[in-house]
Amino acid sequence: MTQLARDPASDAVYRTQSLPLLPIVIQAHARGIRLDRAAVSAFDRDLPARYEAIERECQATIGWPIKLGSAKDRVTWLYAWQGYAKQYKRRPHRLTTDDDALNVLAKSHGDDPVVQARLRYAELKQLHSHYIMPLRGKQRAYSHFNIHSQTSGRWSTTDPPMSTLPRDGSYDHLFIPDPGECWLGYDIKAAEVWVIAAEAAPPTTLLDALRAGVDIHTENALAIFGHCPGKDSAERHFAKRFGLRLNYMGNPQDCTDIPGAAELGFVGREGQRKLAQAAKAYFDRWPELHAYQQRQAAVYAKTWTARSWDGRRRVSCARGQTAIRELVNHPFQAGVAGIFNLTTVAIAARLASMDGRFVYQAHDAAWWGVPLEHESTAKRIIEEVFAEPRRINRHEIVFKIDFKRPRYAPNS
Repeated sequence: MTQLARDPASDAVYRTQSLPLLPIVIQAHARGIRLDRAAVSAFDRDLPARYEAIERECQATIGWPIKLGSAKDRVTWLYAWQGYAKQYKRRPHRLTTDDDALNVLAKSHGDDPVVQARLRYAELKQLHSHYIMPLRGKQRAYSHFNIHSQTSGRWSTTDPPMSTLPRDGSYDHLFIPDPGECWLGYDIKAAEVWVIAAEAAPPTTLLDALRAGVDIHTENALAIFGHCPGKDSAERHFAKRFGLRLNYMGNPQDCTDIPGAAELGFVGREGQRKLAQAAKAYFDRWPELHAYQQRQAAVYAKTWTARSWDGRRRVSCARGQTAIRELVNHPFQAGVAGIFNLTTVAIAARLASMDGRFVYQAHDAAWWGVPLEHESTAKRIIEEVFAEPRRINRHEIVFKIDFKRPRYAPNS
């Protein structure tokens, strides 16, 4: 407490976020989340059938009974027989065919049947082992919400890891409201982009575009490619990921691994030249971003300490460019965490009188449970909480949300 007394900003984070969040997550863990046991059983049958079918198809394609789960078999196929460039782990230094290595190989050998099959196999295998198997025979899941595990203040949810559920919602129906309860869920829209725009101003090019309702990812595609065929186009999908990489001081020439990069011509040395041009076009469109990165990097090279808009501090014990990059990123990541934490505390306080409860979160999304008769009132309260502006770098920012479809108990 003596240290907090010397650091009022950190003390404010502790008192307005950490302390009031504790009873919220403790209650959420204690009550748990009801499971659709039929859905758990269905996934328990379906997922093994799917990844086993992928393995059989791969074996038939290459004419060899490879076990996709066997590192020895993958080494034999990829390095001994195909002669691909060997991938090594740094610590300890040893040959590897893990998913990171396969993603590297996929850049130049994406049509290899083993590379393709193993990546799909591993994804389904992980979903089965991390989500479904731990839920066998259970009626409720009791997740642990770790609010102090990351320097940024972002949460880590385990048992099961709710925050890494597939974002397409295909597994959401494993978890269901209690009888008589409605779940209201929402995503905070473009939270990181809003925080970045406010922190980087002036100038306010990006902030003005956001306030005008401009689709930033389409605008990025127009800057990079000169055209954007539509919201589902390869150009827009690439521009979205590429812009995020650049916002976090990523090296543009390392962006050949972004899905769709090869199809858009970002291949080989010529592709790296095009990526450098794309980065220039991006920063020409939003000049404040590059200026902010350079300005803050110079500051952090002296102080090795960064803060978010709400006062969350990060002190780097390391030195060098990697440490500076982490510090430049901290106000963005921690800034969004602050928005999530403060709105969670405010919503919990206002829903308490109607027996509302926090259910779970994933990324910048949250689900709240309320009695059916309070559904419309609870939705209005959530809207009112997010309508309150947050002052970031002298700019008043109102964060918008997209409500998800309400979820009800079966037969409600």
